[in-house]
Amino acid sequence: MQDFTKLRVWRMAHELSVAIVSATSKSGNGHRATIAQLRRSSASISANIAEGCSQPSQDQFARFLSIAIGSTTESHNHLLLLRDTAALPADQVTDLLDRVTNLRPALIKLHRLASQRQK
Repeated sequence: MQDFTKLRVWRMAHELSVAIVSATSKSGNGHRATIAQLRRSSASISANIAEGCSQPSQDQFARFLSIAIGSTTESHNHLLLLRDTAALPADQVTDLLDRVTNLRPALIKLHRLASQRQK
């Protein structure tokens, strides 16, 4: 078990979620469901990293990291939808997409490390 707040990937995920909440706080009601789902999926990334850190085995930690990777992909999808429907300003979406595309490889790397340690 480890302190999740010391993991760079958790900090990246947390900052992404905070940025998404901030970027979507002033958006219109036309895409309320997509924005709500984006907020949930982005919050799920850091939450799964944190929960994984509390698990007693590397196998379980790797499973939660896998879920976090899936939530990263889901968030990416929602951002593309919001961008392509002009629901959020393009510059905000570009920044958020950059954060997602930087986070995903870092999560994958950590997942590989956790998976290797279990063997």
